[in-house]
Amino acid sequence: MLNLCKNNNISFETSLLTEFDVTGGDVTLRSILKEDYRKYKDHLSRDHIMFLNQITSISGNELLEWREIDKKTFRTYHATTSPLWYLKVKSITTLNDSYFLKPEYI
Repeated sequence: MLNLCKNNNISFETSLLTEFDVTGGDVTLRSILKEDYRKYKDHLSRDHIMFLNQITSISGNELLEWREIDKKTFRTYHATTSPLWYLKVKSITTLNDSYFLKPEYI
């Protein structure tokens, strides 16, 4: 396909400004993890997870269990045990050892 375009003088232009434009939720995991973010950024990057809404229920009021997150198609590396970053996010964002999000994260 690319050769066909080249042979017919068809070119494509992309802007570097829009090439890496990431859109998503309002709450970043960086804002939740604060100073701990540096410890987990490589894992989060590898898993393509940046926003809280990527790991919450459709209704947005519950954090997904790890086994549900592990099945997401954007993840390239799969693990059966909950990673430390997930446990930290869960402890910060949920009510009393449940999966229900605190009001400030809904």
